[in-house]
Formats: sequence, C-alpha cells, structure tokens
Amino acid sequence: MGLRSFVTVPRPRAAYATAVLSLAAAGLMLWSRHGGPREFAMAFTAVASASFVITALLGGALGSRYGRLMAAGLVFCMLGDLLGPGDFMLGLYAFLIAHFGVTGAFIAKGVDRRNLVVSAVASTIASLCVYFLWLGPHVPAPEQAQIVGYTVVITVMLVFAGATPRFRGRRTALAGAVLFYLSDVFLANWRYVDTGRWNAFVCYPLYYTACVLLALSVLATRRNVDADAMATESAA
Repeated sequence: MGLRSFVTVPRPRAAYATAVLSLAAAGLMLWSRHGGPREFAMAFTAVASASFVITALLGGALGSRYGRLMAAGLVFCMLGDLLGPGDFMLGLYAFLIAHFGVTGAFIAKGVDRRNLVVSAVASTIASLCVYFLWLGPHVPAPEQAQIVGYTVVITVMLVFAGATPRFRGRRTALAGAVLFYLSDVFLANWRYVDTGRWNAFVCYPLYYTACVLLALSVLATRRNVDADAMATESAA
C-alpha cells in the first residue's frame, strides 16, 4: 500500500473503535467533573476529543475535500474543549472557527436549492426564537456582540447542513449538525440563564455525540472508496 492510500483509505473498524472510545471517555469526563476525581477531568476530555478527530482521520478524511474540512473543524472543536474550561471566550473563538470548517464541509457537498430554502427558513426561525425568547435577555452587554455573531455562525452551519443534496452519510452528518447546534444552545443556557449542573448532563452528551456523528459521516462518504482503492492496489 502506497503512502497516499495509507493516509486516505478508510479503516472502518478502527474508526468505530475510536468513536466508542470518544463517547466512553466523554462519559468518564462527565463523571469526573460531577462526582468523581476532578483532577482527571481534563485528561478524559483530551482523550474524548482527540478520539473523535482520529475517528475522522481513520474514516479517510484526508482523501476528500469534505473530509479534510470536517477534520479541520473537529480539530478546532478539540482545541475549544481544551481551552474553554480555562477561558470561555477563547474556547468560543475556537468553536467559531470549528463551525467554519464544518460549514465548509457541507458546502463542499453542494447545495440543493429546495433544501436550502426549507433549511434557511427553519434554521432562522429557530435561532430567532432561541436568541430573543430564551438566551438574549440574559447575555451581558459586553458579550452581546460575540454571542450574536456566534448565533449567526451556528445558524449558517445548520442552514448548509440541511441544504445539502442527497449523499451517502447525509443523515449522519445532518444529525451531527443538529446536535452540535443544540449543544451550543445548552452551553449558552448553562452560562447565562441557569447555572445548574444539570446542563452538563445535556450539553456534553449532545456535543460529543454530535462530533462523533460528524466524524463518522466522513467514513460513510468514503466507504466505496475503500473497496475501490483496495481493488486498485491489488490489480497493481
């Protein structure tokens, strides 16, 4: 197997294994933060976040534009996970960049005009309700601009997730995008509206499930490539 095949051909079993590892480590992180030994929380966070990045890479992310952009987005998600606990706004900026990567991945799959209209209307209505009826009134004036900007970015991500035409892995990717959006909403609720720790038991499961689904969507788009590449290698 050549170098190109080594870094681009999907490895489904390994990808699924790291996906499970990501979710398991996320569960341990949640336990560590809320009842367990807190000194291990960041270690579990690092394992959980690195694992979903590795899942995308093992899914053949480097072999397609969609995969490369999605993997880039997930790398910045990982950075947000590691930076956010110490500095909320720094973590927010990392996630902002992550959303650009994820949005770019969806755009790389193309835009269906009918899907775009439906997705834009639904996403915009949802975000207006979330901001003006739920979160906005509780956000301090100095942070309003950042939160409005972030809301626009996650809405655009959701719009283009729904606007994609049919492709292998679309449902997985769309589910990941919706859960990613919801995790951001509950994170903001946790910071600005209700500081109760119950938010952690909603936000973290939504977020890590979203990242794993987005990573696995890369594998889904590359499954046919796996067989084709192996056949080509054998023929050569």
